[in-house]
Amino acid sequence: MTRFTLGINMGFATNRYPEPDVWARLISEDMGLHTVQLVADLLNPFWPDDVIDAEIKRIQRAVERYHITIHTLMSSTFTRFNYFLYPYPELRKAYSDWYKRFAKIASRLGARGVGSHFGTFTVNDYSDPQRRDARLAEAIRYWQEISFTAKDLGLEYLYIETMSIPRELAETVANARELLARINESSGLPVYYCLDIGHAPHPDERDPYLWLRELGYDSRIVHLQQTEADGSARHDPPAIE
Repeated sequence: MTRFTLGINMGFATNRYPEPDVWARLISEDMGLHTVQLVADLLNPFWPDDVIDAEIKRIQRAVERYHITIHTLMSSTFTRFNYFLYPYPELRKAYSDWYKRFAKIASRLGARGVGSHFGTFTVNDYSDPQRRDARLAEAIRYWQEISFTAKDLGLEYLYIETMSIPRELAETVANARELLARINESSGLPVYYCLDIGHAPHPDERDPYLWLRELGYDSRIVHLQQTEADGSARHDPPAIE
């Protein structure tokens, strides 16, 4: 039997409740939940080390006080960065360093893994088949490289989120399977999916149960939200495993 844990993605707290003691009390006492997916808006790897250290201490005190487990870390409420698909190599390298620091933060907080969407092509790069293929291959190598860093830090897995359009990748079941297989060919630890059933993928694949049936085995997180048959829902989703 599959066991599910109901929790919440912390995107709702980004500018409303950034204080750890406030969001931890709200989640524990008002919502009755004890599992969270922390987002980078609340603890950004780009921050200076001393700022990160101070915030980690505040978070650790708060989650201990309110008996909360930090399940995973996720990129941001602004999710559609280019990441390893930026057109400029210095920005691709910057996000590689960002992700390695993110994995270190996750390890310090006792999380199982870190993730985001895979990355987003620019319109220009996606329009050029040769450049698109080269950029995708490089981005896959970056994900694989980070998987070894995550493994050394004691994390269990990385994850990427299913998205809505081809430029964002994993927008159909078949494409999602192919992308995940390519990453896991040479990864240091497993890379899974975070299924967002509210994203509107290919018009023929908007049934959320289809995604759960076909990719559930390859997923460790499901973002649940109100889902319409013909559109993409954009709300702060809970996370379950």
